[in-house]
Amino acid sequence: EMFVKAFGRKSTDAGRNDLVIRGDGANLLVYFNIPHELAIRVMRSADIVIDQIGPHGIYGTVAAEAMALGKPVFANIERGFYPEDCPVLMPRALKFVELAFHEDARKYWGKRGREYAERVHDSVVVAKKALDTYTANL
Repeated sequence: EMFVKAFGRKSTDAGRNDLVIRGDGANLLVYFNIPHELAIRVMRSADIVIDQIGPHGIYGTVAAEAMALGKPVFANIERGFYPEDCPVLMPRALKFVELAFHEDARKYWGKRGREYAERVHDSVVVAKKALDTYTANL
């Protein structure tokens, strides 16, 4: 609903797994249940990626992959679960509109996301954390 207010009208195609919201100079495409390869292609071409907006308070693989691609990410996260510098943005209409229409803001948040993904989600970093946790609990 927030995005419809920000962009205007919405339309769906019953034969596809997406929702399209069109506005003045910006489109919001929402995809559901698509193959991973297609998801990566869509994220590469996206200006902004929106992950989970539900009540769970966490972000998922989509957000981690989008940050690695240098895309700004919105998700409904519980700030206390993540480092203070976590660049995932809370879903607020004004912030979304700011990023949708200001390339400099998208570049800023995309760069922060890429740096965060390299520091937190890199496979070597994750493997080292898992090994450290395992050896500490032997």
